[in-house]
Amino acid sequence: MYRNHLLIFKGGAINAINSEKQMPLHVAVETGNLNICQLLISKGAAIDTINFWKQTPLHIAVATGELDICQLLISMGAAIDAINYWKETPLHIAVVTGNLNICQLLISKGAVIDVINYWKETPLHIAVLTGNLDICQLLISKGAAIDAINSWKQTPLHIPVATGKLDIWQLYLNLRISLKIKGIDFLIDAIDFIKETSLHYATFSRQLQTCQLLIPKGAVKDAINFNQSAPLHIAVATENLDAFVFQLLISEGAAVDAINSKKKTPLHIAVVTGNLDICQLLISKGAVIDPINSKKKTPLHIAVAIGNVDICQLLISKGAAIDAIDSKKKTPLHIAVLTKNLDMCQLLISKGAAIDAKNSWETPLHLAVATGNLNICQLLISKGATIDAIDFKKETSLHYAAFSGKLQVCQLLISKGAVIDAINSRKETPLHKAVLRHNRDICQLLISKGGTIDAINSEKQTPLHIGHLDLCKLLVSKGAGMNSLNSNNETPLMLAFFSGTAEVCVGDAGRQRGFTDSHYKALKRMQDILGFEYRFQVLAFPCNQFGEQERGTNYDIKNFLYGNYRVESPVFSKIDVIGDNSHPAFRNLVAQSSIHPEWNFYKYLVNPEGRVIKAWSTKVTIDEIFSDVKRAVEEAGKDNTTKFQIKEEVFSEERNRSSDEVLLNAEEDSKFLSL
Repeated sequence: MYRNHLLIFKGGAINAINSEKQMPLHVAVETGNLNICQLLISKGAAIDTINFWKQTPLHIAVATGELDICQLLISMGAAIDAINYWKETPLHIAVVTGNLNICQLLISKGAVIDVINYWKETPLHIAVLTGNLDICQLLISKGAAIDAINSWKQTPLHIPVATGKLDIWQLYLNLRISLKIKGIDFLIDAIDFIKETSLHYATFSRQLQTCQLLIPKGAVKDAINFNQSAPLHIAVATENLDAFVFQLLISEGAAVDAINSKKKTPLHIAVVTGNLDICQLLISKGAVIDPINSKKKTPLHIAVAIGNVDICQLLISKGAAIDAIDSKKKTPLHIAVLTKNLDMCQLLISKGAAIDAKNSWETPLHLAVATGNLNICQLLISKGATIDAIDFKKETSLHYAAFSGKLQVCQLLISKGAVIDAINSRKETPLHKAVLRHNRDICQLLISKGGTIDAINSEKQTPLHIGHLDLCKLLVSKGAGMNSLNSNNETPLMLAFFSGTAEVCVGDAGRQRGFTDSHYKALKRMQDILGFEYRFQVLAFPCNQFGEQERGTNYDIKNFLYGNYRVESPVFSKIDVIGDNSHPAFRNLVAQSSIHPEWNFYKYLVNPEGRVIKAWSTKVTIDEIFSDVKRAVEEAGKDNTTKFQIKEEVFSEERNRSSDEVLLNAEEDSKFLSL
C-alpha cells in the first residue's frame, strides 16, 4: 500500500493506459484488489473507462465474480448498463458466468432486464442456453420477456427444447405461460428464422419427453417450417431416430402423408434413410404407397436408386406400381440398370417390370449397354428385351455399344441378331459411331460381320470421312472408297488435306506442254531430297482448264507421270481450279493466298495446320522456291514414318477403275493419310 501511495504522491498518471488500453483501475479490478480500487477511485480514476474490448471496470468485476468490487463500483456511479464490444452489459456477463448474487445485485440497482447483445440475445436467452434454472427463475420473476427473439428469431422456449433442458421447460409450464404474440395463438408454437417451432426442435433432437410435454399443451403437430416440413418429416429424417418419438407423433394424429416443398411424404424420406421399420409403420398407418415427389418419383424409385432390396420387396408386396414413371419417364427398372444393380434388376423383372419400357430417351437395354454392364445386358436379352429397339434418335443398342467402346457387349448383341447396319435419325450406322469414337477393335468386328464400309449418313459422309489416322488406314485397307463425296463435295482425302493431316505439301496443276518436263523433274528431285528426311509431300492436281492439256483419263495421267518421271507422289483426279466449279481445295488455297491460277504449274506451299505459307506462278522455277520450301519443312520437323513405294502392279489394278476414281490405291491412300 505504501508503494502505491508513493507512486500516486510522486505524480503517477492515475488514468495511464497500457498496450491493451487498460487503465490502472482495470488492472486492480482484474486482480481483485479492493483496497487499490478504493485508492484509485479516491484519487480520481475514471470509473467507466474502457479498454480495447470496450469493457468497463464493472464488466471485469462481474466477469471475475468480485461481488465487493461490483458493489464499490456501482456505489461510485459506475454505468450499470454499459456495453462492451459485443454489446454485452454486465448483466449478460453475470448470466454467462452463472453468478446469481451479482445478477441480483445488478437487477436491484436497475439493470435493464431485456437488454440485447450483438446477437439480439437477452439475459434470459443466455440463462436458458447455459441451463441455469435459478437465474431463469430470477429473470422471469423480474419480468423478463419470454417471447423475446434473438437474431435467429428464437425465443427462450426454443432453446431448452434444442438442448434438452426439461427442468427449464417445466418451469415455463408451471408458470402457466401462454402468451399470444404476432398472430401465433400460443408461444409454444412460436417460430424461429426458418419457421420451426419447438416441436420441430424436439423431434430433430430426439427429445421424447419434451415432445410428451409439448403435444398435450397444444403444440401444432403438423406445423411446417421454411421448406414445408412437418415435425414428422424431421423425425423420419433424423439419424438414430427414437421410434417412440415417431410413434408418439402418429398416435397424436400427425398427417402420415404430409408433403414438404419437394412434395416428399414421410414415406419418401423413410426410404431415403433406409429405415425398414419406419417404412412398415407408416404403411401400417395408411401411408399412400405410390406418392410422387416434385420429380414424380415414387418411394419405389428411391428404394431402387439406393439399392435397398428389403424396402423394395416391402413396397412391391404392398402394391407399389412396378412400372411407375418419373418426370423423365424412367421406371424403377431404368434406375436399377443405371445403378448397375443386377439383383435389383432380377427382382423387378421377376415382379413383372416392363422389359422394353422407354423413358424420355431409351429402353433399359440401351442403358445397360451404355453403362457397359454385360451381365445386365445378358439378363435383359434372356428375358426378351428387343435387341434392335430404338431410342429417340432412332439408335439401337448396337449404336450405343459401338459409340461407348464396349467390345464384349457388341459381340453379345451381334450374336443375338442385332442389325449390323441399322441407321439412326442421321442415317449413321454403328460403324460410323465406332469410327467417330476411335474404337478400332469394334470397327474391325463390325466390318468382319458385314458392316457396310461405305455407308453414308445424312451428310453423305462415309466412315472414312470422319475417321482419324489409324482408323482411316484400317478402312482403306478394307476397301473404303477414297473418292466418295460428302454433302459439301469433299472427298476423304480433301478433308485430310484441309485438316492438316497432309503435313507440309506443295500442290501443282497441269502438264504436257511448256514447263512440263523441267517442272516434273524438279518436283521429283525436291520430293526425293526433302521427303526422305522431312515431313514433306508433293500433291498433284491435274487440270484441263488451261489449253486442254489434260485430255486423257485419270489412268493415262498417272501412267504418264510414273512412266516418264517415276513420280510416286499422290495424284488426284482431274479438277477445276478456277470458275464456279472450282474444287473446294483450290478455293481454300486461293482464298488464303490471293493467288489465282492463270496457267498450269501454280504452286502452293501449305503447312501442317493447313495454312498457305507461300504461292508461286508457273514462271517461278522449282530451284527458285527450293530454299523457301526447305525452310518450311525444317520448321515442321523431321519425319520418322516409313516410306512407301508405288509398285508396277498398281497400273494393272488401275486399268479396271473408272476415270472418275481417285488415282491412288489402298497403300497410297494409307500413306497419304499418314503424312
